[in-house]
Amino acid sequence: MCYIYAGEIDTRFSYCALSSLAILGFLPASSPSAGPCPIDLSKAVEFVAQCRNFDGGFGAVPGAESHAGQIFCCVVSEKGGEMEGGREV
Repeated sequence: MCYIYAGEIDTRFSYCALSSLAILGFLPASSPSAGPCPIDLSKAVEFVAQCRNFDGGFGAVPGAESHAGQIFCCVVSEKGGEMEGGREV
């Protein structure tokens, strides 16, 4: 039997995950001796990029309205992912 967890999906959680991994030294750019990154950074950065809106801001999920708090989370997340070959903000 297969269970699918449909929990929260929001750019705030991407920010929390990337920041936590950086603080703990699990992102290759934050620690040269770090092992394999426990998340797919390119997918994380891709998700955040999909949340960019026509006005230059970011929403919580793709298609959501721009919000100042989301802009902070998304810009910092993209910058964190950029360290591992993400796209430029």
